[in-house]
Amino acid sequence: MVSDIAALDALYPLPPAELSRQWVMSKQADILPPEWTHLSKNGWHIAIHPDANVCHLQSESGDNIGWVIEPLAYLDSRVNVAPRNTTITLPVGSEFTEAEIDRALYGRDGDGLTNGNGFVGSWTAILFSKEHIQRIYLGVVHSIVYSVEKQAIATSHNLIPGLQRDTELSRAFDPMATASYYTFGLTAFIGLKRLLPNHYLDLPTLQENRHWPKTGFNNRISGSNAAEVIVEHARKVVDVLVQQYPKISLPLSAGRDSRAVLACLRPFVNDERISLMPFTSSRPNIGSETDVQIAVQLARIAHLPQHKVLEVVPRPTDVADFQRSFVKIGEAKCTPNLGAPAREKVRPPVEVIDFPGMAGETARAFYWGKKKPSPASLEPAALARCTHSPTTDHVLRAAAEWLERIPASVRNNPADVLDLAYIEQRMGCWEAPVRYLFPGPGRSNLSLMATALSVETMLRLPEDYRAAGHLQRDMVAYGWPELLELPFNQSMGLLRVRHSSQKLRRMPRKLAGAVFRRLFPARRVTKPKGS
Repeated sequence: MVSDIAALDALYPLPPAELSRQWVMSKQADILPPEWTHLSKNGWHIAIHPDANVCHLQSESGDNIGWVIEPLAYLDSRVNVAPRNTTITLPVGSEFTEAEIDRALYGRDGDGLTNGNGFVGSWTAILFSKEHIQRIYLGVVHSIVYSVEKQAIATSHNLIPGLQRDTELSRAFDPMATASYYTFGLTAFIGLKRLLPNHYLDLPTLQENRHWPKTGFNNRISGSNAAEVIVEHARKVVDVLVQQYPKISLPLSAGRDSRAVLACLRPFVNDERISLMPFTSSRPNIGSETDVQIAVQLARIAHLPQHKVLEVVPRPTDVADFQRSFVKIGEAKCTPNLGAPAREKVRPPVEVIDFPGMAGETARAFYWGKKKPSPASLEPAALARCTHSPTTDHVLRAAAEWLERIPASVRNNPADVLDLAYIEQRMGCWEAPVRYLFPGPGRSNLSLMATALSVETMLRLPEDYRAAGHLQRDMVAYGWPELLELPFNQSMGLLRVRHSSQKLRRMPRKLAGAVFRRLFPARRVTKPKGS
């Protein structure tokens, strides 16, 4: 199946009213949605949807140095806050340096090592020093788009008028038909690029530059120490977030990441400041039945009587719903949750924050498995294949350019490059745009493993430890060892017996399918693993 590109083009651009929490920045004020909040500085004009959380940034001397959009928390040696539409004082002067901004935004020193301070969440910082620096920086798993020709930056293509589709590239990726996604900074539109995590955008030139990592990850950390660092940092972040979010929504499953997040939350289970709302989605399949069985037992061990099992009721899929949601998030990816029209009608309470288990696969060799990658793994064609991208000339050039921007000391270890690719491609290109699917002010979610300190710590793990995938187990062992009484991703008792018999019955069909795909590889549609 090939996507109906004409139908997608007919939707562009969506009305600004549908683009909750999105924003656009341009030299041309006349392209901005007039009903949105307007800001301006140094010849740049910004329009921000009223649902967005926008904080003014000032230097220690009180001078305005820009804004940060959609921050969840700010951690600093002086104060830890969960800011909302307020002013934040950064520990910099009015004429700050690049090193000072790295420290203020990410808590990083000159070698790129973070102390855990800085902004948390999928934020965008727009910064203007008194004389020299004019840049946009991003949260560690966030991304935005920009056009040099149009002199515009935005959350999605909907806010930049006059874009033309790259039909050849759209058909090569075709996310709606293949469940693929645009990688290496590419988008479906000519001249529109995606600014990836760990890069900043220089505003005078609209050129992107990598700012992290600065050197190779040579200062390795043991698994047990890494687990302690990540759990304790997560608890510090949660303690700040409860200032604004007294309700925590927590998905529970049989998987590693959700249990690691639960272990991080142990000190808050009986905290009178918050209400913990754990839930598990139930569907009629083996994986979901396993999730429900294990989650119910986890809730028992953790004394979470409020745990709910929510049955997912199948309903007819409206292609128009998929297409509209797909366009809303910049045609970034297509997954089943795009087809839920109810999401357009329900505005969730602003005091609720979701803690999904994302980014933990950084520590589980997502793109290279247990096989030690070789330098050949970093060839452009190999990078395209491992990220489920087409191997067209356009994609190969983009992959080569992405690789070239990585410091040579990092490229010396292919495993580190591939795990960095997970952060920048899988999280930045595939996951980040989806946050604009859900409407309403204060619609917040945070993976506790997607902070600057957590990401850096996972990339510092020894290669064999990442291949074994033990970090989340060790996080649970440190944070809440009783939760290890239950297996990961495995049913128990009679349910396991039933699942085993079902798998045996399906074995002949799976073998036949494997043989068919081997004989006719051109017909295969590759879909990336789920999160």
